[in-house]
Amino acid sequence: MTEFFYNLEKIVRQQCIIKNENNDYPASVVGASYLQSFFIDKTGFPPPPLADQLELKLKKLGKLGDLKNGNLIGKCVEESAANKLLRSRKKGKPEEIQFTTALRPRTMQKVPMCKNCHQIFNK
Repeated sequence: MTEFFYNLEKIVRQQCIIKNENNDYPASVVGASYLQSFFIDKTGFPPPPLADQLELKLKKLGKLGDLKNGNLIGKCVEESAANKLLRSRKKGKPEEIQFTTALRPRTMQKVPMCKNCHQIFNK
């Protein structure tokens, strides 16, 4: 793990602690990095517009908002964070994004990546 990524993990953890102290309880928070750029985001549908390369991957799973593998397509924290990164890095590929451990601010539990996100972000 690079120092950059290690520091991103620490920032995500600190953000979760702050959210907990402020009674702000999104389902999860994650950091996404690509070529030394990063975004930290919380669970929710990514705000439009979707990055073209992410939209293509999501459409392969089904319609945005449909239930697949127990999760709503497009609503995961990884998808939201990745969208922000990919909109700023037009040549980026979803499978090149690295994610920190997703955490649940209310309990600080680790939240594993769902099947849908594995299909989108793994090579």
